[in-house]
Amino acid sequence: MAQPGWYPDPSGRPGHLRWWDGSAWAGDTVPSSGTPNPGGQGPTRTTPGGPPQGRPPRRWAWFLLVGVVVVGVSLALVVRGWSRSDRVEEDTNSSTPTISQWDETSTPTAEPSRPDGSGGTQRTCPVVLEANQSGVEAGRLTGGGISYVPVQGWTVTTRPSVDWADDQAGQTVPVFKSWIAGITIGQVDTADFSDDPRTAAARILSCEASSQYYPGYLGHTVLSQQAITVDGRSGWRLRGEVRDDYYAEVKGDTLDIIVLDVGRPGKLAFFRGMAPIDRPEFQQPVDLAATTIRVVG
Repeated sequence: MAQPGWYPDPSGRPGHLRWWDGSAWAGDTVPSSGTPNPGGQGPTRTTPGGPPQGRPPRRWAWFLLVGVVVVGVSLALVVRGWSRSDRVEEDTNSSTPTISQWDETSTPTAEPSRPDGSGGTQRTCPVVLEANQSGVEAGRLTGGGISYVPVQGWTVTTRPSVDWADDQAGQTVPVFKSWIAGITIGQVDTADFSDDPRTAAARILSCEASSQYYPGYLGHTVLSQQAITVDGRSGWRLRGEVRDDYYAEVKGDTLDIIVLDVGRPGKLAFFRGMAPIDRPEFQQPVDLAATTIRVVG
């Protein structure tokens, strides 16, 4: 008995094939063009209550193959997307600053660059839990191994001004509402700020920009910097700006930072002057106080 398949129409109709299911002929015929050879696979769909209908399955097989390829490519893309979106980037933040994290002053400049308020980023700074405080000695404010002549009319602080330094002394003066200008001297640990005065000065600027003094922080920039010597001790002086929009009346502060190696193991002395931007009545006293710095050992 002949195997099931497509065969020339037994009724003699030219160019048509009829399906033989192994025991009987199907009722309908199909054109022989594009159909499988006799004995090929039968139709892929059926009509209820009747013989198999439709085209031979070769074209359907082609469509099925294409569909499988498309689905496979789609799955590959989805899996690849998952693998990328699930990737956890390494957290490079550190509670202890490093040179690569803090170095914002790799190119010294003797002339101020125009600040745009967009430079600099805030940092997590060290905290000195037991910050000692120095005071007035022989008419000078002393702390961290250095001293300066106090500004007349400014209030001597009765508590440490910054939480990242030790052995502090300083002064403040009101500017507008809660905004103040001020001067602070003291010492910082080289383990936290580097034993290089230039690097330490840049880190102090970043710490100031990150402090509670600037609730409307916009950015900070370095205006100028240079190597200095005070009483034979080498150091670095940096002037920067911190922009802030907390009060419309105050643009932010100009910061004068001087860092000196005064010979104390593991410590660097610093002077930090803080005056509102474009307010010479506050900036001039800071500049004058900086000229009176002396090393006291």
